[in-house]
Amino acid sequence: ARPHSILKRCVFSSLSAVLSPIQKISMSTTTTTKPPAAAPQLRPPFKLVAHVSSKIAGTVNGAIDGTLSILGKSANAFLSNSLIVSATKSIRRLEANVQGKVRPYTAKTQPYVQPLVPYMNKARPYIPPVIVAFIALASIPIFFTTLVVAFFTAPIWLTVGFFTAFIWIPVAFFTFLSSVFVGFIAAVRYFSLPTGKAFLQRWWVAISSTPSGRKIFFVTAKPVPAITK
Repeated sequence: ARPHSILKRCVFSSLSAVLSPIQKISMSTTTTTKPPAAAPQLRPPFKLVAHVSSKIAGTVNGAIDGTLSILGKSANAFLSNSLIVSATKSIRRLEANVQGKVRPYTAKTQPYVQPLVPYMNKARPYIPPVIVAFIALASIPIFFTTLVVAFFTAPIWLTVGFFTAFIWIPVAFFTFLSSVFVGFIAAVRYFSLPTGKAFLQRWWVAISSTPSGRKIFFVTAKPVPAITK
């Protein structure tokens, strides 16, 4: 029995010598990791606004696309009518006839016009700013002149406006509502395009990434206990 006990002791001592460093290494490499951060959640009012806005945008874009499709089909059907086709051909023949008669005279003026083309091309980039500046300068005297005329003719147009209020007030109200509706449709259509989406995304990131924006728009996440491996 003694040789067996000696052999067991040798085996146990060998296993303990081998497993002891492994146990120390595993204990030393134990790390504490944090769970992945969850995506920030919008607060319920802003979540509702986002949901309703997406539904309205989808409805408006669907209605506009459907209307444009119907108008396109109607235009194609109208242009494919035999009377319209014959009228279009007649107009084109008349246009070609007029161009053929005018072409000899335009060819005669070509030597006088051609030298001016390079100067016109150089001046073309400056034409829009010049036009804008001219309109801005001309609008100042026009505005003050209109004010003076309105001041001296106030008794006339105030009287006329009072007696015709039942006409122009509904017209002005309808015009205002129509402008608001058209502006809303145009805004929805623009911000549904890639350029409009990029504009909104840029401003949303700029506002919601601030500390105040995070507190206002997002639900404050509760701390999650760390996971020990």
